[in-house]
Amino acid sequence: MPPFLSGILLGLAVVLLWLFVRPRKSERIVVDDDSINRAILDEAEAEVSELDALTTPEEATEDLPDWGPGAPKP
Repeated sequence: MPPFLSGILLGLAVVLLWLFVRPRKSERIVVDDDSINRAILDEAEAEVSELDALTTPEEATEDLPDWGPGAPKP
């Protein structure tokens, strides 16, 4: 078998593996509207709406409480 033909077959095998073996996306998690606390959501949206795209993270931390991973719960 000529070397270029084996390269083509190898490339074809890689493409076929990529098409059929790639991981599938997981199903979407559906949340009930009843489980959402609208008062907290509205309050958070009001806090963030005052910020603009030019606000740096340092400026935002002066105005908003820490909410990232590991932050203490209020």
